[in-house]
Amino acid sequence: MYCSGSIPLTAEGVLVEGSIADKTRQCIANLQAVLEEAGSSIDKVVKVTIFLADMDSFAVSLLL
Repeated sequence: MYCSGSIPLTAEGVLVEGSIADKTRQCIANLQAVLEEAGSSIDKVVKVTIFLADMDSFAVSLLL
């Protein structure tokens, strides 16, 4: 399965505001939901590519 183009929207369609950590957590939750609906899981993910608009967010992304 190939997933692409996740943005930090809640299930209600609200765009998550706040820190890069908050937005990243929402994107990961969305990915997990898509994978589970397709009969897979987050544990089977082989590769993730993250594009950062601000390199100051890089250190935070390593902690997630």
